[in-house]
Amino acid sequence: MLATPIVRLLYQHRHFTEADTKIVAPCLAAFALGLTFNGTMLMLNRGFFSLQSPWIPSWVALGNLGLNALLDAVFYRFGIWGSRSRPSLVNIAGTGALLVLFRRRMRGFRARDSGRTFGP
Repeated sequence: MLATPIVRLLYQHRHFTEADTKIVAPCLAAFALGLTFNGTMLMLNRGFFSLQSPWIPSWVALGNLGLNALLDAVFYRFGIWGSRSRPSLVNIAGTGALLVLFRRRMRGFRARDSGRTFGP
């Protein structure tokens, strides 16, 4: 929602025009979507390391690398928007994989109960 005003405020000067803002703002929005999932992945990685299971996030990261390469080939034709949506999709997939593996490892862990701490 704030992508256009942010891009306009920070970049729209001199040679960076309104047309450029219209191109860059959706890219910022697509990239920002993955930031939440990136932070979640970092926390899950730390959880696995604290359980003395460092190879689990390492294998997921390797899978993310392969998925990143695959999506790079697929999204290449979408131009700049595709290059910014790809990391978000990879972060979403990696977070999903780590959550599934963490739930298997920690049998009493319920994501719904943990999610309630963020909302009413």
